[in-house]
Amino acid sequence: MKTIVILTLLLLWVPGVGDPAQNLKLLTIKSPAGDESFDDHLLINLETAADIAESLIRDISAKARADIEFTTVDHRAIAQLGRVRNQKIRWTHRVTGNNFLMVPCAAADRALIYQLIDEMVPRPGYQIAVVDPDSRAILNSAEVTFLALPDLTVVMQYPVNIPPDHPFGDRVLLHIRNNGSVTASMFTLEVVVSSEPEIPVRPVPYTEDFQGLSRLHKGKVQIDSLNPGESREIRLDPTASLPPGLNPGKFYLAAVIDAADQVRETDEKNNVHRGFLMVTFPLPEMVTIALPATRLIYQPAVFDVQVISQAMTISRKNEWRKCNIRPHLFQLRHASWKDFHWEIDTIAHQVWRVSGAEFCKRGGDARELRMTMRVTGGSDSTVPDRVILLLENARMEYQPGDKRLRITSYGDMLIHVPFWSAGVLSNHLFHIGSQLWDNFFLEINARDRTVSRVTGGDFLQPAESSEKLDVALVMEEK
Repeated sequence: MKTIVILTLLLLWVPGVGDPAQNLKLLTIKSPAGDESFDDHLLINLETAADIAESLIRDISAKARADIEFTTVDHRAIAQLGRVRNQKIRWTHRVTGNNFLMVPCAAADRALIYQLIDEMVPRPGYQIAVVDPDSRAILNSAEVTFLALPDLTVVMQYPVNIPPDHPFGDRVLLHIRNNGSVTASMFTLEVVVSSEPEIPVRPVPYTEDFQGLSRLHKGKVQIDSLNPGESREIRLDPTASLPPGLNPGKFYLAAVIDAADQVRETDEKNNVHRGFLMVTFPLPEMVTIALPATRLIYQPAVFDVQVISQAMTISRKNEWRKCNIRPHLFQLRHASWKDFHWEIDTIAHQVWRVSGAEFCKRGGDARELRMTMRVTGGSDSTVPDRVILLLENARMEYQPGDKRLRITSYGDMLIHVPFWSAGVLSNHLFHIGSQLWDNFFLEINARDRTVSRVTGGDFLQPAESSEKLDVALVMEEK
């Protein structure tokens, strides 16, 4: 006697997406094993046949008359097994002492079935069907296998757009089901990302150096068992994420079941459920560049003002109004300031922010700005040669959404908007330029959190070469 078992891993339906595949039912057929008296019969195990038939007649009318037939999946009749009256089965063939139906069968069909059993074909292409005896319409049916193995399926639900380096495991839902005839035990479920559509059915390690294929960080789940006909929802660890540093673009996300081939399956080609994944960088609410090396340089004698940061001119004298109150006392006001000015005392080394007073006159409400001052030359009676104010808290702020640009120090603007331009190349790449700069502009990479100086390139075109600046970049996401 030859009794063989089947195991399959398939990719499963999701509620609302499609109908579930029907369980592959086990029908045990015994080889005659050289007994010539059985050469013109199939020996069908009565217990497995009854389990299938009883599950099929539950769904038909209690008063319906029907025949139970063994057929091919394309409905060609092989043999009648029994009849149904009042939802009770009457087998139409003799039962041997070891509980097998002796079913007459054409020689060609019998030879093919035993060949399929010998070759351990997992889906031989047969079914048990409940048939209306008059119309020959099939009332219910179940595909059968002659082997006793599981048949697992998985379908994955996940967000289509993912920012790089962003946990999204709590948004991934895996639906698994065993469509086979026996329990599946000890297999894994892995979620992998690939730059190519062909996903290998093998264990894939997680790697931070993405080279085209990697398992997700915390993207592996161990399944202890899944019973025949059982469905289950599996969630990843909430912190599961893509490998770091993945460039924005199109990828493939796939669920791979039994990647290590720990379970023998009826179909080795259906262990992967794959879908498209767009890695997209979210447009930041604001990108802030710290400019700690910024300094304001004032030369009273020649009435010159300029603001310099990272060897870049931020502001020039034509943006400023200057007023010498005394040899050691000066007032400055930028073109963007309306109701206040700065007052500088080079003897006391103090700077005040003054509001409520007319420019170039004393008075008003003053608030001291605690900044470092360096003075060259000068006295109570003579103006200094140079005054340098160190603007340690200067910062550039860019809002890509509404294209607003600011450069501030101590909360006050240091930018004359008509001289500046800014634009978005992509959600993570921005250019900022100024008429004050000769033949260069800044490129901000929000993904890499870098700021680079591009010389000789085209504004709002990808830079071919650039020089990274040693500045801190902070992003505020929407």
